[in-house]
Amino acid sequence: MVALNDDEKLEYIIPRRIRQGYEVAPGWGKKQSLVLVAGLVSAVLLFIALHLVSAHLLRLPIFVQLFPPFIVLGSGFLVATPQLDGSTILERIENWQTWSKRQKLYLYDWSKDDF
Repeated sequence: MVALNDDEKLEYIIPRRIRQGYEVAPGWGKKQSLVLVAGLVSAVLLFIALHLVSAHLLRLPIFVQLFPPFIVLGSGFLVATPQLDGSTILERIENWQTWSKRQKLYLYDWSKDDF
């Protein structure tokens, strides 16, 4: 090993195309926060709509009114939370959409017989 003096600088080469993403916690950034806020807003709007309908028409208990908004809020959290491989469900959906828009190449001709 070579001993470095205090005067010598260690320089790291960083490619220009790599940019640092804003992350609140490891794997949790702007996109995940926006999805969670969107889920929260839609859950509150769903609760208000259910409360208005149930107060005048259905007379549902409060725990029945709270169940669908919690499902919406929970699904927003699950969509934004990284899975075991590090990708989120939202990223998987985006990857599937880009994959499904690509042209497919089928090498087997289904109109011909094998024999």
